[in-house]
Amino acid sequence: MFTFFTLLSGIFTVWRTLWHLKWKLHWKCLAALAVLQIATRFKILRVLNVDVYIPATLRIVFSALFASFFIFFLLLIIEFIISGAFCIYYRAKGKYDADKMMRRHNTAVLVLLAFTVIITAAGMISGRSGAELKKEDFSIPALPRSAHGMRLVLLSDLHIDEFTTAGELRKIVDKVNSVRPDAVLITGDWSDGTVEEFGHLVSILKNIDAKHGIFGVPGNHDYFYDFDRWMKFYSENNIKILLNQSFSLPEKIIIAGVTDPVAGRLGKEMPDFKKTWQEIPADAVVILLAHQPKLAAEAKNYQVALQLSGHTHGGMMPFFKTLVKLFNNNWVSGRYELGNMFLYVSNGTGIWNGFPLRINCPAEITVITLSGK
Repeated sequence: MFTFFTLLSGIFTVWRTLWHLKWKLHWKCLAALAVLQIATRFKILRVLNVDVYIPATLRIVFSALFASFFIFFLLLIIEFIISGAFCIYYRAKGKYDADKMMRRHNTAVLVLLAFTVIITAAGMISGRSGAELKKEDFSIPALPRSAHGMRLVLLSDLHIDEFTTAGELRKIVDKVNSVRPDAVLITGDWSDGTVEEFGHLVSILKNIDAKHGIFGVPGNHDYFYDFDRWMKFYSENNIKILLNQSFSLPEKIIIAGVTDPVAGRLGKEMPDFKKTWQEIPADAVVILLAHQPKLAAEAKNYQVALQLSGHTHGGMMPFFKTLVKLFNNNWVSGRYELGNMFLYVSNGTGIWNGFPLRINCPAEITVITLSGK
């Protein structure tokens, strides 16, 4: 479905930018093929199984080209709507001039292309700038007085891959340890590869020093790369992955975690709130880990004090934020109140190199302090 959409977007882009140009047909066809490859994220290379031979530096160029294309495509849609409105207006006034309109269109395409290059460059620089500490306080009425001031650190969407360095992960670990957390919570999309490829990098996280340990849940990407092997790996590195399970901390605080909805497509266990709540006492304060924020729609029917999520990357950039909201019940970044439950959606700690851009949406290491009323 995604490939079909990107193919259509590529055809639209070729029609709006190339096909009217006075080039020879073979040059138009070559340019069109290049656009279609970028639009489909060079799918033909994956079909031919030669993508594994492409150097990492070239793959990040491919990702940047795809991100640029998607931005350019959305801008072209806006230009198409505005241009169509002007055409209708001038025809109604009897002042339509096809040559003049085409010149304006060509100028607009060049301006949009230049704007896209600038946005892509700025977004990539921002996307690779690293996560900073962000403080959030939550007042939970049922929190026992002895637990006031409990400090949790939330990490999400690390997307550890061939572009992630050990130094970057050590910086994250050092920043986490600097706040002396009681527990560290990781809400999925840990890595984009196998244990053999990136286990040595993910294992750096075991150097996090948290009083009660490290807890996590899988994200949708985690199901695509040898899921069972990764679950065993986390266990071996003293990271507690909660698959529709809960874990009791002192002071009647429970860390609960559910699986990701994509699990069902791959024959794994779907999110199951009833199973998760089987051993949770009625008077417990529950912190729920769920990769996708839209699971809050069901979580609010349970005794959840605070749901922590990721997945959206904060929308990545202002215009995209609106699109991301459509697929996530309008929950895309920051804190929300849903009746008696708080929902917090992290912008993510890493960067997904399928779309390696961030504009006005910085990566974060969220430091959460709990208090009562």
